[in-house]
Amino acid sequence: MKFNILHLNSLGEFPVYLQKKLKSFGNYISNTEAGISENKALNLAKIADILIIAPSALKPVKASFINKLERTKHIALVTVGYDWIDISECSKRGITVSTPIGANSEAVAEHIFGLFVNLAKRISEFHQDIKEKGAYDFRKYTGIELYGKTLGIIGLGNVGHKVCRISKGFDMNVLAYDRSEKTTKDYKIVDLDTLLENSDFIAVCIPLTNETKDLIDKKDISKMKDDVIIANTAREEVVNKDAVLSAINSNKVAGYGIETAIMTPIERNDPYLKYPNIILNPHNAFNTRETAERVNNMVVDNVISFIKGEPKNLLDTKQ
Repeated sequence: MKFNILHLNSLGEFPVYLQKKLKSFGNYISNTEAGISENKALNLAKIADILIIAPSALKPVKASFINKLERTKHIALVTVGYDWIDISECSKRGITVSTPIGANSEAVAEHIFGLFVNLAKRISEFHQDIKEKGAYDFRKYTGIELYGKTLGIIGLGNVGHKVCRISKGFDMNVLAYDRSEKTTKDYKIVDLDTLLENSDFIAVCIPLTNETKDLIDKKDISKMKDDVIIANTAREEVVNKDAVLSAINSNKVAGYGIETAIMTPIERNDPYLKYPNIILNPHNAFNTRETAERVNNMVVDNVISFIKGEPKNLLDTKQ
């Protein structure tokens, strides 16, 4: 049986060698437009048995789109995050969903430490003041060292484990919180309160779900050490925005690195931009050449595995 495979991704085509792999299993069609309408996406997808999709092409992927798919049995996401697709509707329609899980974890873990070092050493802050104010007096930009400090990792998925590995280079003490992992020989698993109360640096690496939205709120931040530095490369909504801005304003939090929504503009008056000790990226931690290569290979492998009847890296669409 030949499958109709539709690829919606404004970042471009797969490399030729991967296109050839897909074409050996069916009819491969791609569309590289950004931000297409739901109606246009439906028109393109009406004959698709398998849909490969990126949020740059269509976001969000709503129930109204999914329940009109006539033939689609599998959706292969090109992102690890999946909060932009209605997976419960996929479950109702019997559509399986795969992700390139782990493909971006090295890049994101390195980005977390980029944020930690930048904020702790006040690199961007001093640089910006040099440009705008002619600053030169180092005494106003005293930083802190990572060496020997306590690092709290919230979420021990692919990223969290790599963050721990990198932390060994700074001889950091690691505390980890995870809802499912209870023991490990590499670092101490603690409850969330213990992590918040004892960490000098906190890495937020937990997926956004109904349960993790506003996981860190005003009450949680009040439990943290003074001058804590937080890097949130998960989803913005895991850390309550008003709470962290209030803590930055009061100097409770010494620095905050935040990844905002993918392919979404930042308003010029966004309150994040008022503070020199907030580093803001519109979802760029994953964005390396190596990640792109790993993602492409994993997505194609996910599709071929589904075609062969051996699906892998599937989401639990019943959650």
